[in-house]
Amino acid sequence: MNIIERFKNQRVSQLIHFKNRLKGSKPSQVENCFRLKTQRSSFVTLKKKEGAKRAHYSGLQTCSSVWACPVCSSIISERRKKHLQEAINLWREKDPCNSVLMITFTTPHLIFQSLNDVLRIQDKAIRIMKKQPQRGRYKVWRSIMTDINSVGSFTGREITWGQNGWHPHRHECTLAVRVPSADLKQCREDILTAFSIAFQKAGGVISDMRSFRRRAVQVDQITDDDGFERVSSYITKVEGQKWTLAQEATKGNEKLAKNGNITPFGMLEAIRQGSDKSSLYQLKFYEYALTMKGKKQFFPTHGLNQFLKLNWKTDQEIMQESKSGEQYFFFSHEDWAQVLHFNIKGEIIVFTEGKNEFEFMRDLPHLLKDYQLKCAV
Repeated sequence: MNIIERFKNQRVSQLIHFKNRLKGSKPSQVENCFRLKTQRSSFVTLKKKEGAKRAHYSGLQTCSSVWACPVCSSIISERRKKHLQEAINLWREKDPCNSVLMITFTTPHLIFQSLNDVLRIQDKAIRIMKKQPQRGRYKVWRSIMTDINSVGSFTGREITWGQNGWHPHRHECTLAVRVPSADLKQCREDILTAFSIAFQKAGGVISDMRSFRRRAVQVDQITDDDGFERVSSYITKVEGQKWTLAQEATKGNEKLAKNGNITPFGMLEAIRQGSDKSSLYQLKFYEYALTMKGKKQFFPTHGLNQFLKLNWKTDQEIMQESKSGEQYFFFSHEDWAQVLHFNIKGEIIVFTEGKNEFEFMRDLPHLLKDYQLKCAV
């Protein structure tokens, strides 16, 4: 998904929120994102950072939603990817024996379960598993992490939907000492046992234990050949992607489906393209947006950033930094109204590429005129 498509799909999300908003209630932040000026702004502007190919918007309200807004999500996830990559690099520089484990949790679900119900059980199961004390019957999470000398992990959430309902996954990018290949299988078995017990304590039902043991927990140790950079790209993405450790990753902003399921941003794309499932996808996307609102997509265990001496930024701080740069162009109220009317925010950004501010100022009226003519036809 390129920047033009992200802005187009952002508009679909905004219209879904508008359609479902209670009559008389205030517009959500998602609805106003990259549309209305901030209270401190007199004009919508374009800014350009030194060395950047394209300009970017400033003076506009943003929602900082990694879940419901394809534009904000792309900006935030790119920063998170760099943050995670920095953490991985620092950890590996400390000792050549240090490595990274990718632990993925998938929970059983039924088609009639809401996303909120599936997530509630999954999150509760993870909390129970991680707090369970060692009492000798089976190896608990804390003991497993001690055995591999883990200093903490970064967690990423991923949500898809398919014929069997919602599929929420949790990816734990765990910084640990390299586990011998012979011990990796036992490590997975120990985590699987701990998770299965915690899942049932959380109210989850395992109707097919064989399937649960095959799918519920995946443990992969990342090596240089598998590509540490692909891990940091994958775990911080919301859009979804087809990915395995042994294959080249496909960027999430270009893939909108995974393993036969569709991601929420894939739903927006399908709606925009006039899918025959548009009505269903609108309902599912709004359910997803309400459920995930306020939840973190990517977060570290307590104290990990301090241990690695990383400068952590909130999603809102990342979005604020994205608006910095040198002044490039001021939109008149009339020009910005046309940009919104023609829904060409992404096209405007692409149009700045390779142009200085004087060339852009000269060519913008011609671009707007072209869209006026297209709409008149």
